[in-house]
Parts: sequence; structure tokens; C-alpha cells
Amino acid sequence: MDYSWGNDWLKLYKNDWIKLLKSPDIFYPEDIEMLLYVLACPEHRSTASEMGEVFNVHHNKISSIIRLLSKRILNHYDRTPQPRKYKGYRYWNICFTGDEIYEYDSKNHFWFIIRSELVLALLDLYDTPPKYKRQNNKIDAYREGAISNKTYNVYERNQQARDECISYHGTTCSICGFDFKEIYGDVGEGKIHVHHLIPLHTGEGQERVVSPIEDLRPVCANCHFIIHSKLPAYTIEEVKQMILYSK
Repeated sequence: MDYSWGNDWLKLYKNDWIKLLKSPDIFYPEDIEMLLYVLACPEHRSTASEMGEVFNVHHNKISSIIRLLSKRILNHYDRTPQPRKYKGYRYWNICFTGDEIYEYDSKNHFWFIIRSELVLALLDLYDTPPKYKRQNNKIDAYREGAISNKTYNVYERNQQARDECISYHGTTCSICGFDFKEIYGDVGEGKIHVHHLIPLHTGEGQERVVSPIEDLRPVCANCHFIIHSKLPAYTIEEVKQMILYSK
């Protein structure tokens, strides 16, 4: 973990976010649901007004949820919030990007964009984001299950299995050949998702033996997203064919 000024006042990496997401004392169900909605939006971004329409609350309630979540994260690391230029403190920039650069739409709404490492953590823990549909500037949410309280299953990953998979198969995407280090330089070294050929959710919560060589494959974030864009998930070969036929 690296502490620095500016937009990265508290910089957290994917594994830091995974630990936080698994803590019910830090991330409440409403926080997870909000983030999964924004994750499903184009470019992983949304406005407080949009989120308020989806969850049938005032946009100030969304701002409050973000602020309280950020306070819990800061308290966890015994950190103080970043002071604003003139007065007060910033809380929203813990989970979302933006500090000196503000992005507004035509109605002067601020866009909340999920931090990239948090995006990776969410995609690693949650197989499929909820589906939402936008029509004529009206946002409709399609949800199933409990009326008010929702529970998300988090399937435990084995870090050693991931490491052994990467050691054997490498960090190049096994579908499209994308190499993070080749594109981003040293900061991309070792960066890659690991995909379970047999989804963990099919085990109905029961532990099972996973072979890092036979059962896991390195895939980039884009291909991983496409794999889990439907249920049952696409196979690696099916996604390879998509790329082949799209050229």
C-alpha cells in the first residue's frame, strides 16, 4: 500500500480492496449494490442522480453512502481525509477517481468513476454485475430476490493457486494475447486475471480441489468480462472464436 498526495491520497491495490470488500464491518450490502451498479455502467461511471433513480433515493443519500463508506475505510487504515483546497474534507475520492479534474455532463452532474484497482477486485469477487437498462434518460433496474435486503456470495480464492497458475501459464492473456507489461511497462508486470474454467459458484458453496495448471487460466480484464457476460459463462474457446470472426 502506498500513501501519497493528490488524487491518490490513499492508494489501495486490488488485494487491499478484496480484503476490504470481504469485511462486513466496512462494506455494507448497500455499498456493494451501489458499486456493482456503477461497475455495470459504461466506463464504470455514474452520477449520484442516476444512482438515486435506480435505488429510489435522493441523490444526497447516495453522497452520504459514499461518504460514510470512505470514513470506514479511512478509519480502518487510521488515516485522515484529504483536505479540500479551501475548507472541509474530501471523502468521495477513496473509491472513485477525480480530484483536480472534474467531469460533468450537459446537466452539470458530477461523474463518479470507480478506481481501476477496485474494478479489478469487484470483477474478481463477483462473477456477473447486475443488469440495468437505460431508456430515454430514465434508468430502470431489474432485480430479483429479496425486496429490500440482498445478499451476495463471495467465493474464496486461493492466492497460492493463482500464483502457481501464473508461474506455469505466464501473464499473457490466454485468449487474446494481451500483455499488461508490454503495453504499460513495468507497472503492468504481473498484472493479469485468473479465470476458473469451472466456475466456483457451481460448487454450491462447497470447497473443492483446484489444479492451478489444469483448472485455471490467465486472462485479461476485457476477456474476463466477456466470459462472464452471460450465464452459463462463455468458454475460452468461444471467446477466441468471437475475436477470430470479428476481424
